[in-house]
Amino acid sequence: MTIIISDEIIQASQLTPKEFCQEIALYLFETGHLTVGYASQLADMPTDVFRQLLKQRHIPLYRKWEPEDPHHKERWCQDEWRPQKNKLQNLY
Repeated sequence: MTIIISDEIIQASQLTPKEFCQEIALYLFETGHLTVGYASQLADMPTDVFRQLLKQRHIPLYRKWEPEDPHHKERWCQDEWRPQKNKLQNLY
């Protein structure tokens, strides 16, 4: 697939085309849409160089998974959640 980005948009971003691709790759990696391998390909960088860029930007290589419910830890400990917790533990 080819995506064409107009020169006007590149100029408006005040980035070079390479920097523009790197920013898109960083964003897609940070939001979990691309793995580090695919993001480094999009950024046209070796994986180890892309990892250094992540480090410079303070973007963690691994994300901590959190359920969508902000109160999951409190509910997980409550009795009403024990049956669900036991079911999940028995699956593994």
